[in-house]
Amino acid sequence: MRIAQDFVTKELPKIIRLPYCLITGDEPALMLNTEQTIKNAIMNLGRYEREVFDVDNKFDWSHILTTGQSLSLFSTEKLIQLRFTQKPDAKTFKQLYECLDQTHSDLFYLITMPKLDRNAQKNKTVQMVERNGCLITVFPPDHTKLPQWIKERARQLQVNLLPESVAFISAHNEGNFLAIEQLLTQLQFLYGNAPISHEMIIELSSENSNFVAFDLSSALLTADIARIYRILQGLRSEGDAPILVNWVLHKEINLIHRMQSKMAQGATMEMALNDVWGSQKAMYRQALNRLSPQRIRHLTRMVVQIDLATKGQLNENPWNAIMRTAFAFAGKRLLPLSAEINL
Repeated sequence: MRIAQDFVTKELPKIIRLPYCLITGDEPALMLNTEQTIKNAIMNLGRYEREVFDVDNKFDWSHILTTGQSLSLFSTEKLIQLRFTQKPDAKTFKQLYECLDQTHSDLFYLITMPKLDRNAQKNKTVQMVERNGCLITVFPPDHTKLPQWIKERARQLQVNLLPESVAFISAHNEGNFLAIEQLLTQLQFLYGNAPISHEMIIELSSENSNFVAFDLSSALLTADIARIYRILQGLRSEGDAPILVNWVLHKEINLIHRMQSKMAQGATMEMALNDVWGSQKAMYRQALNRLSPQRIRHLTRMVVQIDLATKGQLNENPWNAIMRTAFAFAGKRLLPLSAEINL
């Protein structure tokens, strides 16, 4: 069955009785919230043990078979979380199908993967999940529904926001759900459920905005080299994971590619820009005017290099590869692969 993300909490009693659930979308913070809601409901039953796997198209599926056949002395059932780091290719979809097709009543598979296009949703694996399990496609709320989403998320975290604070967070972090999640989590940690003033929100938002990975997006789109360097320097010094920064690069490159594809099929630039928030259109317009389809294809190959470097499969410092790719996105001359950048 398909379940809209707004009804996940209401449908939890049904979901946890199914053999598997697939969550798909392109907003990691929203997907993580949905995943945690289902995971917590299952683990609160008290009889599950849990294992988590990051899955790419080179994943060794024998690990899943071994895990599914082994239970500890202290649990009778197992929750297996499969977090796909990239869209599955045909072979990986087939392996996932075989895995789910052999599941048994002691297992629950909780799967997250990047947003599936129309063709991918026709794959027999996805159709089997929809038929026998649960398919949840996570869509970000538009700007008219964002304040309500913030209020609901704050309520879940027991963060007491004043109405003007909700409006401020919505305007200050438009479309940046990871930043909103980070802010609300910090408010929960610092103040619990005590009333939180507008001034406290402004101060904490200002502090957070310095080194949030998603600040990189606007710097990339506007080709602000000095800001790109400063943000990456801060992210590295703060200990942020390269994989998160690479996700930001990958997301922006894919979005520009999607807009260029629409324009190649006859859409105007303004029509292509309908994919982004109104306040962001000027930045994306600037990037579209600067980046050619050839450059976007090259950038796509570069984020693959970052992924390999992050996994230790390429003899390259991941942060050097990130800096080189970010500079290329901004339209600056590329550094050689072996170049060292001292951050």
